[in-house]
Amino acid sequence: MGQQLAVDAAMEFAPSIAAAADEIEQTQRIPGELVKKLCDAGLFQLYLPKQLGGRESDPMTAAAAVEAISRADGSVGWCAMLGAAGSMFTGWLPTEAGRALFRTPGHARIAGSARAEGVAKVVEGGYLVTGHWDFASGISHATFYAGSCQLVDDDGPLLTSAATPATRMMLVPVESLRIEETWNVIGLRGTGSHDVFVEDVFIPTDQALLMAGPSQYESPLYDPRVVKTWIWVANAANSLGIAQGALDALTDLASKRASTMSPVLLRDRSSVQETVGKATAIVRAARTSLLDATATCWDGAQRDADIAQDEAHLRLAIAHAIHESVRAVDLCFAAAGSNAVYSKNRLERCFRDIHVAAQHVASAPAQLAAGGRVVLGVEHSMGGW
Repeated sequence: MGQQLAVDAAMEFAPSIAAAADEIEQTQRIPGELVKKLCDAGLFQLYLPKQLGGRESDPMTAAAAVEAISRADGSVGWCAMLGAAGSMFTGWLPTEAGRALFRTPGHARIAGSARAEGVAKVVEGGYLVTGHWDFASGISHATFYAGSCQLVDDDGPLLTSAATPATRMMLVPVESLRIEETWNVIGLRGTGSHDVFVEDVFIPTDQALLMAGPSQYESPLYDPRVVKTWIWVANAANSLGIAQGALDALTDLASKRASTMSPVLLRDRSSVQETVGKATAIVRAARTSLLDATATCWDGAQRDADIAQDEAHLRLAIAHAIHESVRAVDLCFAAAGSNAVYSKNRLERCFRDIHVAAQHVASAPAQLAAGGRVVLGVEHSMGGW
């Protein structure tokens, strides 16, 4: 599966995704036929290792594919981003175990969370897992849930050599989960990011992944120093795609609608023209910054160089791209006037979706502060997984 083919496939499916957007919003799930097409094309497994039949996309390619999907629909793009994250986890899954678990590469549909909201008790041959995780995006079409757990034994919590809690990412089959439909939200409704529960489920040792340790494969994609950052590149791409979708929606609306106050089409008003120009420049600049920082960090990771500074700049570019995407969508929404508030106009959904997407930790103020500390020399790096 070629790198450019991933982007081409994402663009090919965009019309089908856009056509299903209303259904996805209402049902809070992606239609099964569309899921199959996206999975067959590897678009929900962008970071799946080649040894497991995946694309093993570099982060620049993953970003372009996720942005193209998100431009068509933010929720589907978010699920593609989370699918990439889930497939990234398999870089720590032994190859034979992965081949046994996934009948085909498209069967590797993994939702998950890196937050250690579960407990895994050490038993013979593996662990007994109990936990409750929220924000399980894409769980309706997932085959596995990757839930981070703190390890315990009969004497209590286990610690690492650094005296921190020992954790593992547990790969739990969805049939072992209880799903509680809690996703009553303002935006990204189609992601179906419900809560999931698991109680005393046995997980064998080879499905308990140590994300902080060496991966199974020799690839900078699975470098523990920066694996979380590669995932967050796709987060930023999702926001950029939503912003580009808002520009598309405003452009379409502007060619058809005036307002109750004036018969002049929106596209012929200087204020709207200025807004479209400004929002376009914002999105393009944020995208360029993101991809440049990603390529620089990727190059350093390929050379196994010290990438602390490069990663800091990339994390800053990620947060910046998300915030700038919000700014661009807000400009588009305001320029459309009262037209924008109707749910029949796609711009309204872009407005809701981007404000939910921006709540992710990837764009939190703490990311900017952490990057600033590295730039100032207060700290050497932003920390690994």
